[in-house]
Amino acid sequence: MSLLLWVNVSLARCDETQLVFMNEETQIQTDFFNVLFYDESGRQQACEYLKKAEIIQLEEEMTMDNAYYIYVDEVLLQSKLINEGVARVNVEFEGYLHKLQKDEVIVIAQNEKPERENSSLWVLSGLFLLCILCAFLAIKL
Repeated sequence: MSLLLWVNVSLARCDETQLVFMNEETQIQTDFFNVLFYDESGRQQACEYLKKAEIIQLEEEMTMDNAYYIYVDEVLLQSKLINEGVARVNVEFEGYLHKLQKDEVIVIAQNEKPERENSSLWVLSGLFLLCILCAFLAIKL
């Protein structure tokens, strides 16, 4: 559940180690929540978007500490980075997905699903063996 929206924050620092915003007198230190960059150039590109933005807004993920969805000029930055191919959804936080990222995670989840055995096949096999056992016992008696 994401609720609190910090409207019109300013970027204080964005580099390879820190992402810091300011809202009036409040410093907000965070990171790019729910995305993993393929390489450092993706993070640099994200920082460039933030530096050039006219409006930066933060939507706080209430169920996690220090986690924010970042909007740059009213566009969700995490989704933009994923769509441009410089980042991917961090499946570790799959339960905390923003509505605009769910399609991407579904694709990843479908590609990473482990092969599962058909449980109905085991049930039918068990019933078949039980019938054979009953028939064997009936013949013996």
